[in-house]
Amino acid sequence: MDTHDGAPLHGVRAVTLAVNVPGPVAAARLRTLGATVVKIEPPAGDPLEAVSAAWYRELRAGQEVVQLNLKEDGDRRALDDLLGRADLLLTAGSASPGSSCTSGSRASRRSPSSAIPRHTLMRRATTSPTRHRSGC
Repeated sequence: MDTHDGAPLHGVRAVTLAVNVPGPVAAARLRTLGATVVKIEPPAGDPLEAVSAAWYRELRAGQEVVQLNLKEDGDRRALDDLLGRADLLLTAGSASPGSSCTSGSRASRRSPSSAIPRHTLMRRATTSPTRHRSGC
């Protein structure tokens, strides 16, 4: 029996491309509210895991974690498949649809999944030395 039966987001399927702190925290909250969450990570994993492995494990609990290299055609097709079954797409900053990170996937083209509700978590310091660098 799913322990989230009757939860407000029970039956909602979310895909998250968001890494570091805001993405995993938001995805964990969606999971707590009953959503099924698929967390997409780059091949190197989520940087949060290197900083705080225990907190990372706590935040990703109950989520399916899939590592994809979105610069590879096969992995973009895998993302397309996941998005085709999703109700919500959660992104952060430069990993948002249309960026070089998702270029070529359904997330960046006009397609059935372009109608998926999307929330982008973005907070970038204007004085950051990396503010112009791609987040892929």
